[in-house]
Amino acid sequence: MLKNYFKIAIAVLRRRKFFTFISLFGISFTLTILLVLTAFIDKVASNTYPDRKRDRSLYISRLSQEGKDASSSGPVSFYFLSHYAGSLKTPVKIAISSLFNGTNTYVNNKKIALNYKFTNAEYWEILEYDFLEGKAFNKQQVDNADKVAVISADMKKDYFGDVPSAVGQYIEADNVKYRVIGVVKSVPITSYMTYSDIYLPYTVAKDGEYKSYKVY
Repeated sequence: MLKNYFKIAIAVLRRRKFFTFISLFGISFTLTILLVLTAFIDKVASNTYPDRKRDRSLYISRLSQEGKDASSSGPVSFYFLSHYAGSLKTPVKIAISSLFNGTNTYVNNKKIALNYKFTNAEYWEILEYDFLEGKAFNKQQVDNADKVAVISADMKKDYFGDVPSAVGQYIEADNVKYRVIGVVKSVPITSYMTYSDIYLPYTVAKDGEYKSYKVY
């Protein structure tokens, strides 16, 4: 019985092949989009590497000002997060990081596109990155504006090749050389709040830019 039903359905579909194709393609495309969208939302919203404490975290990415006649909004400054959010008694710790910025560097005449971001020391205490080599920079290194960097595993491979260890070597970003002190498991770019190729102390931002850095 079921075999006969299947044969009848195939025969009906063959009568108008173009409309059958449009219908099947539309259904398949819609299901694909829904699956991709669901996977993306799950990736962004769930407690995944390295943000395994997301259920205990609050993100501040934009600041809005509402007035009687006008309103405005924009990225949060470092001063706001350190001075106002940092004075709150409820948070256990406060991590501050910039959005990632893109630049190009050259190794053996080969251009490498990379992204870098600035963080404070507490960033590494809250987010649980898997260190494959070395360790994160600490508060003293941040306060001293040491030119040190933590890089991703993908960046290590692209920049240094198949070397046993990248710790102690130097990497150039935005025309400045930094000493690598740690290598972490790479984060996908869809996790834009934690993704980067290179992580730097916020105090090494050029010209003391961090004092009013607009992407923190």
